[in-house]
Order: sequence, then structure tokens, then C-alpha cells
Amino acid sequence: MSTNFAKNTANNPLSDGAFTGIRYPLKFALVLSCLLLSRSALASSACALETTEQTHKTHQTNLVRVQRVVDGDTIWLTDGRKVRIIGIDTPELGHQKAPDEPLARKASTALRDLLEQAGNQVILRADIEAKDRYQRDLAHVYLSDGTNLSAWQLQAGHASVMLIPPNTRNLDCYLDIEQLARQQRAGIWALPQHKILDAASLPDDSHGFHIIHAKIERISYGGGATWINLVGGMSLQVRDSDGHYFDPGWAQKLRGVNIEARGFIYRSRGQWRMRLRHPLSIKTTNAR
Repeated sequence: MSTNFAKNTANNPLSDGAFTGIRYPLKFALVLSCLLLSRSALASSACALETTEQTHKTHQTNLVRVQRVVDGDTIWLTDGRKVRIIGIDTPELGHQKAPDEPLARKASTALRDLLEQAGNQVILRADIEAKDRYQRDLAHVYLSDGTNLSAWQLQAGHASVMLIPPNTRNLDCYLDIEQLARQQRAGIWALPQHKILDAASLPDDSHGFHIIHAKIERISYGGGATWINLVGGMSLQVRDSDGHYFDPGWAQKLRGVNIEARGFIYRSRGQWRMRLRHPLSIKTTNAR
């Protein structure tokens, strides 16, 4: 039994008489896809390194050579430095017989191929904090044509935004690109492991990085932190040491609203928790 999706198009100004039934939704989907790709390209270009004729000459003198790709967000340079690319987190390759996370190999291979096409030469731009706790160099990494590697991985759906202050340059841009990748269900965003979780009913295996949605039940203070207590029992923690990134009175504005938050979920004293380190880690939503 077939179903006819066609509508009467005689008086429909949106119809051209050719796309009826299921064909019109397909036309709309193609237009929407083109719009999303255009927005993604614009967002990605906003993260790019400036490449005027004058700056191009400067960039050429600042090129360093990549020896190998460690994974989708880490590279070794020929001068011995190990560089962790700022702003993103890609799926982990397996270590000590552990399996690769889904799409980890694809993220790593795609980065390697891109760098090989660019002659394995990149430009590093430091942020405020120069090294991470593993003593890796931290940098925003660009190709000589200005392409931002973080933005490139995000646009392809190979990465999620990693928010670690004080290195917050390009953060708004990175989040915009990630949002577009999520809307297109690109790469990791088509995987069940990366779906947005309901904080009121977290699965037992919720440890690690996730994006959650929730309703705020109450705000409390203590132990050197602001606690955002969610319906269902989960708590979001903003330590006083990170408080200077937030506007005064920010927490009170969140009472009773619905939010989306991102970060690493862990258990403490039998309760699910997530530490928020920057205001862009949390946003209000219209969900009910």
C-alpha cells in the first residue's frame, strides 16, 4: 500500500508544479543542507588565521614541521615538541589493548591526510597557558593558508569543543561550528555515545565528556564552590577559583530554568557531578 504525500498545488505559491508528494520535502532538505554548509563555512572562516599578503610572508617564516600525528588532536613536531591542539577533543585511540573509541581512527587519519597535503607544515599560535598537566605544548594550530585545524576537525564532526580556561581564544567560533555539525549529525554527532543526555536519568556508564540537558532545582554555596543542583539529583560545580570568569549574580539568574551544560561527568559520594569552568559551558534553553 502506498501513501500519496501530494497536496493540491493549484493555489500554492510555494509550488512550482514539479515537486509534489515526497519530492518537495527532498527539495527542501537539499536547500536546508546547502544553507547549513554555507553557515558552517562562514563560521570556520571566522576562526582562520588572517592571511593578507603582508601576513602571508610572516606566516611563511613561522612554519614548523610536523613529524607525525599522534591522534586527532595531538601532533609531534620535528623539533621534539608534542603539541596538544587547543579547543577540541577527539575520540581516543586505544592504548594498552583497549579498543579505539568510535571514529578515533578516522579523526586521526583525516588530520594526517590534511597535513600531508599541506606539506606537514603548520603555524602555532599560543594562548595564555603554554603547557598542560602532561607538559605538552598547547597551541592553536593553522595551515599556511590560514586554515584552523580545530575548526576543521569540528566542522567535519571529528571533535567536540574542549573548554579549558584560560585558553579561550576562538571559543565562540568553535562552539558555533560544533553546533552546526551537531545539526547536520556529522561524524560523532550521529553516534549514540554523543547524544545529549537527560540529567534526570543518566545511564550507569555516563562517565566522561557529555552534553546534558536539565532543569535547575536550586542553587547552593559551600566548600569553595557554587552548586547548581538539578532535577534528578545531579549537581554542577563552579569552583570559586573559576568564579572570575562569570558575571556577578550569574547563578541566581538560573533558578528554575532549563539548561544545557557540557563537561566531564563523574561520581562523587554516590552523586553524578560535572565541573563547569567557563560561562560558555552552560546555556539556557527553551525546553520544558
